[in-house]
Amino acid sequence: MAKSSGLGDNFYAGGYDLSGDVASIDKLSGPLNLLEATGIKQLAEARIPGQRDGMMQFSSYFENTGTTNTPSMPASGTPQVSTYNWPVFVTITGGTISM
Repeated sequence: MAKSSGLGDNFYAGGYDLSGDVASIDKLSGPLNLLEATGIKQLAEARIPGQRDGMMQFSSYFENTGTTNTPSMPASGTPQVSTYNWPVFVTITGGTISM
């Protein structure tokens, strides 16, 4: 397997994009379960690759300790500006949206 770069890749955890917030990757592994597959004519155990698992442990700068409250809808044409210092997901239900 040749080396490859992770430049341009994103890392999502729980729906949050942590791509710019990962400080270091502490552990990255892909443990492999081995299956016994010893033939009747063999004198020793033979093992073949089985199910592979994966694990990643990292340190991040991301911290979301605040809570959000649903703001009131402003009048039509009035911009709504977030007062939070973290990303929020916005869902608009009903009404008409024009650009």
